[in-house]
Amino acid sequence: MSSIICKQIYKKIKEYDTIVIARHIGPDPDAIASQTSLKETIKESFPNKQVYAVGANVSKFKFYGNLDKLPENLSNALLITCDVPNIDRIDGVLIKEFKEVIKIDHHPYEEDFGGLEWIDASASSTSQLLVELIFNTKLKLTKKVAKNLFLGIVSDSDRFLLSYTSSKTFYLISRLIEETQIDIGELYHNLYERPISEVKFQGYLSENLTITDNGLGYIKITTEVLKKYPFPEFENENFVTEEAVWNAIAADGYYLRWHKDIIYICNYLDDGLTKSGNAKYINNPQGVLYWVKIQMRAFPKSTKKKLSAVNRYYEAVKHKKTIQQVAKDIEISVLYCRLAVLAAKLKRKFKL
Repeated sequence: MSSIICKQIYKKIKEYDTIVIARHIGPDPDAIASQTSLKETIKESFPNKQVYAVGANVSKFKFYGNLDKLPENLSNALLITCDVPNIDRIDGVLIKEFKEVIKIDHHPYEEDFGGLEWIDASASSTSQLLVELIFNTKLKLTKKVAKNLFLGIVSDSDRFLLSYTSSKTFYLISRLIEETQIDIGELYHNLYERPISEVKFQGYLSENLTITDNGLGYIKITTEVLKKYPFPEFENENFVTEEAVWNAIAADGYYLRWHKDIIYICNYLDDGLTKSGNAKYINNPQGVLYWVKIQMRAFPKSTKKKLSAVNRYYEAVKHKKTIQQVAKDIEISVLYCRLAVLAAKLKRKFKL
């Protein structure tokens, strides 16, 4: 069955001169690895095709490869989504702008994207599906592609510990290593290297964690502290990023540290933060402005953070406010506002 769908996908890839590859917002290693690997193997196999991997850049995943700016004309382009179960979580594109769409995913089925779909919930990862795609077609396997796909599989299978790791997973990994001779020791170093501050914080968590009878671990931030920093409310708006509150708490001398391990699994609300994408900023400009002003105060020496914050507000209101009005709202000079917008454009253009 997989060989048939692989050949169908390969045929579609051959048909299009322009191909855009997207993944889900808030990417993990599997999403980034499958996306960048698919771009790389298509470019190696068809050098004359225009292939773009799009979405928000994540600095810690830079070693997987660079992301691209979305081309302007998409009417004759093919969209391929990797590791995305539902439309609202696609990062950076709207599927209605493309001529055709292909969906490659290992999550349980959630939504029809309106085109060719390869969904295999028994696979350890979308990266595993990409390995199958390459081995079942004439797409080229380079060392870079092999490295990325190996990391995607290792990450999403938690080093082959999770139940959906199968004999097929091990077979594909074995063949991947045999054909490319990648150094998996070096790759594990890239995947699991952590700063000493994170190691120390993990020790702090272990010492101060409370465990319930059901196995849930948590650390308390007392009500006395939280009551001092309520979320502001703005008329006709329903979102303010929690970062505004955390920054306000930190500005008063409290130390905040984040732990990335999963502590619970939940469903996304249809109107929640993750599913809403950029719409949450456009629909809640006062909340964005509130956050921007706190960012400016919380990070007075970080030009990067301040420029990024200014540009976020500009992007949220540019359809109804001039750059002069934006600058006035934030209480900065028009020159500084223009610099923020220019910096964001250059970052996207040069993939910084």
